[in-house]
Amino acid sequence: MLVVVGDNGDGKPALYVLKDMTKITQADYGGWIRLDVGAQTLIQIINDLTTGGTNKALSAEQGKVLKGLVDTLTNKVNALGAVYVPKGTLADLSALKGVASVSKGHVYNVTAEVTLNGKKYPAETNFVYIGETANQASVETNWDSLGGTVDLTAYAKKADLEGFLTEEDLAGYAKAVDVASTYATKAALSEAIEGLSSTYATKAELTSYATNETLKQYATKQDLDDAFAWNEETE
Repeated sequence: MLVVVGDNGDGKPALYVLKDMTKITQADYGGWIRLDVGAQTLIQIINDLTTGGTNKALSAEQGKVLKGLVDTLTNKVNALGAVYVPKGTLADLSALKGVASVSKGHVYNVTAEVTLNGKKYPAETNFVYIGETANQASVETNWDSLGGTVDLTAYAKKADLEGFLTEEDLAGYAKAVDVASTYATKAALSEAIEGLSSTYATKAELTSYATNETLKQYATKQDLDDAFAWNEETE
């Protein structure tokens, strides 16, 4: 049975069909189904990427915007270069430079000691292909190590220093603490000299005074005493 309701409570008509005769008068109208467009749930179409909601749909235009963002991100990731791709283990440098098919990011472990681009690398070092052009493994600059060593050959080993001065050899020499407690420091001497300068005359300040040679021309106290004594005796 179909029933048309003139006012469904919103000022608009509605069409209902009875689906269960036993519920024809049920208060919640559970025996009826509304058939007109007003019974349908309207889906709101959103034309931006900021509005949320689980009962809303995104417009096709915003789908294009999303694709553009994904493409931009993909291009940026690709611009970062190839990721490392482990390709296996090789015996030595000749084998590394002899790889026929190689692309940027390919990594090989070399079991032997290698000297590459003028640097020495220990056994079991990993090398990555960084060449912009593929399949040029023979060019050493197209390879870079993923590790390295510090050349310590210029430094003496502990064994090399055996036989040099020991603590016993240095026992007769003064230690820094001994010198500090016995001898004056440069600063202390400078302070003492400054104190003397305010009391004693310097060599330069004495240059205007008579020298020993000049004073030899004058009579000494003893000479004068003897002369006066002689005069007193003659009188």
